[in-house]
Amino acid sequence: MKIRKEKWLKKQFNKWMDKKDHETRHKIIVKKRMIEQIIRWIKLPFLAVRFLKEQIARGYLPSLDKNMFKTESPLERAMYYDLRRVYKKEEIIPQYPIGNRWADFALPKYMLMIELDGVTYHQDKKKDQIRDAYIRKQGWTIMRFPTWLIEKKPGEAIRKVVNFTQKARESQSSITS
Repeated sequence: MKIRKEKWLKKQFNKWMDKKDHETRHKIIVKKRMIEQIIRWIKLPFLAVRFLKEQIARGYLPSLDKNMFKTESPLERAMYYDLRRVYKKEEIIPQYPIGNRWADFALPKYMLMIELDGVTYHQDKKKDQIRDAYIRKQGWTIMRFPTWLIEKKPGEAIRKVVNFTQKARESQSSITS
């Protein structure tokens, strides 16, 4: 009887520690992102010039908005510029929190999360699968795009997003009719 109780207590303690570790990691990530954002504000004038140059190089009429400064890489900004051509900038939210995870981009109206699989960051496929399963449980649809697609065929990625959102709009309108 005593051994069972000890095992149960140990199991409960481990669950509690895992939850605490998870909460602590989440708090650290949030603080890290806040610090990164503060650093971005300090670098703001230099970043603004870089972002304008990037847009001109991609053939867009240059403009600045706050969401642009939330992107974390040139690859994310390239996708943001392309998405912004199709959607209102209020609909596209970079670095969107979903539960205790962060999406590269989210279109909350459509419950769509967009992930850009950079070469170095997304090497652990098992970790990505676990993350995707968690986000799907939250009711989101996930679209993943590899680096090469965003760089070489950005129109194809945008076309997939547009097709998804059009189908979502159609199904929403048929439900309300």
